[in-house]
Amino acid sequence: MFFLLCGILFAETTEKLFILLSFPTDLSRYIHTPWTIFSYMWIHGNLWHLVFNMCWLYWMGGMFLQIYSVRELMVLYVSGGLLGAVVYMLYSNVIYSQPQLMLLGASAAVMAIITSTALRRMDFKCNIPLLGAVKLKWIALGAFVLFSADFITETGGSRFAHIGGVIAGIIFLMVTAPRRIKKQVSKEVKYKNIDTIIEKVKRSGYSALSEEEKRRLFDVEK
Repeated sequence: MFFLLCGILFAETTEKLFILLSFPTDLSRYIHTPWTIFSYMWIHGNLWHLVFNMCWLYWMGGMFLQIYSVRELMVLYVSGGLLGAVVYMLYSNVIYSQPQLMLLGASAAVMAIITSTALRRMDFKCNIPLLGAVKLKWIALGAFVLFSADFITETGGSRFAHIGGVIAGIIFLMVTAPRRIKKQVSKEVKYKNIDTIIEKVKRSGYSALSEEEKRRLFDVEK
């Protein structure tokens, strides 16, 4: 009852706040509210929209963090939101020709995280109630369909923002994959060298090691 009363009393203020923070696809309007390309991804139109996005973020974000860092999660989240807004603006002005739409919600940002996680672990299986073991790539596809349903987001054409999120997820994977492969190869080479040093210690003792070999062994022990 209290929240209902607050909603009635502050309805006008809330509406103005949403307009102030939502991303407008009208370029002439956006010029006066440039912060909205960032702020829109932190607000939601209703409770269902918020809960839906946060459940997916909690689930896929947890799997993402098994591979990547929190910093990379935040970078991808923001990148997905930014690219989603850009794609949505292009759609509204070029394809749909109605630059009076407003965008809000974390869907594009969350979709970026879902995409990169699914592409990184495509054949990983998750147990879904009533469905059993489902590969992550099919879960991601289902998520895109659900995210793009206008009855959830209540924002016309929002599926184009989600496409921006998907693109951001793909770009993130393309950028980070070579670096991770290089790091993994470097790690394997490093430990292969350490194995050689350990074998030398077994055969000839620690005193037989050179200063460089001792330093490498000491660095690993740290």
